[in-house]
Amino acid sequence: TLAGAQFAAPAISASVLFLVPGVPMVSSIADLFRGDTVSGVARLASAVLLVVAIAAGLWAMLLLTQAQIDFTPGRLDLLLLAVPLAALATAGFAIMFDVPYRVLLPAALVGGAGYAVYRLAGLAGLPSGAAAFLAGLMISLLSELLARVLRMPTSMFSIPGFLPLVPGAAAFRALLDFAADDYAAGSEGFVRTIIIVMALAAGIGTVNALVRLGRRPVV
Repeated sequence: TLAGAQFAAPAISASVLFLVPGVPMVSSIADLFRGDTVSGVARLASAVLLVVAIAAGLWAMLLLTQAQIDFTPGRLDLLLLAVPLAALATAGFAIMFDVPYRVLLPAALVGGAGYAVYRLAGLAGLPSGAAAFLAGLMISLLSELLARVLRMPTSMFSIPGFLPLVPGAAAFRALLDFAADDYAAGSEGFVRTIIIVMALAAGIGTVNALVRLGRRPVV
């Protein structure tokens, strides 16, 4: 790339992350938790096919160019900078989904808060699955609260809010490891991706289930 080999992986990763089917990935798990098997399996199959197709394109590019690029997901250590950047990414996803402009700031706050919980839980020594579950709880709770205050659908806050936590780069890395016959690393990355997505969906689904239970009329 023009920016140099050391910037190739971040540039390519940032470009393909806009193609990551984060919404179908999380929604499929949430559908399965609710017992909606047909919808859950259909969304999951669609998400898997999209990730495989994108990873196949990346693998073909690396094969043709013989480029040595490391797609191992990185993480910004400075939390005070990482959280605002996560909020900014959330606002960007909200714009992509045509969220009204007056909702952009609250949606960004939801995404920033969810990412902060995820990172703080990791710093406290919790595994990535537990951290993602707590982040899902935070995102869903704030989304429900803001939806009532601003009288907007919950999805306008929750969907952009959880997208920065979807491990898209890890999924691509796992598939590229499989393509390179590194089955141990590929299996580890695949399992880690599944755990984070399932935990994130579980956190969001738990709050949604409690909200629906509270709205159910007493007989």
